[in-house]
Amino acid sequence: MGPKYEFTDETMNYEGYLLHRIKRLSDEKIGGWIESEENLSQDGNCWVDNNAKVFDDARVYGNALVYGDAQVYDNAIVFGNAEVFDNVEISDSAQVSGDVKVYGNAVVYDCAKIYEDAQVYDNARVGRDAEIYGNAKVYGNAQVFGDAFIYGNAQVYDKAQVFGDVLVADNAKVYGNALVCDTAKVYDNAEVFGEAKVHGTTQVYGNAKVCDKDQIILNARICD
Repeated sequence: MGPKYEFTDETMNYEGYLLHRIKRLSDEKIGGWIESEENLSQDGNCWVDNNAKVFDDARVYGNALVYGDAQVYDNAIVFGNAEVFDNVEISDSAQVSGDVKVYGNAVVYDCAKIYEDAQVYDNARVGRDAEIYGNAKVYGNAQVFGDAFIYGNAQVYDKAQVFGDVLVADNAKVYGNALVCDTAKVYDNAEVFGEAKVHGTTQVYGNAKVCDKDQIILNARICD
């Protein structure tokens, strides 16, 4: 098969990178901006549209879509059936794949991985070596970083912060101004919210709820 897109004559200088507007050959559709053909595969249905920009050593391939005003750069990769749109930034060595949707003003950076059917949106930030997968959601102004794992149907939102070697899984929720860090685990149907701070080796599980203002839970097991 031949190429599916080509550069138009339209270019822009963006933060020191020379970007080219692309055009799909099958229907003459004008797309977004890339620096080189290394940024967007000529195979599959992947596409960069609208005012989106993919540059530096970033790659988009498979059936992934990057559109709106999204930016993918550094060594980041977006693949599978992932959709990245609105004002999102995917940078460093971050990976977004599967049927993931990242949108709003979300930022995914460092070596973070978002995959399977997860969603990251609003003003959420996911970084370092964090992994968000399954049907998990991170949204609002939440921050997830370190080596945290968020999966299952878990949700982290509002202004919650989750970092360290934390696990948030199953149907668990962390929200409000809650802080979960160190090697803590929140799982089953548990909720951590309000001003609660859960750290150390604490486990919150079952139907437990930790919510007291300024409550600090260290190295405990809390169930139901």
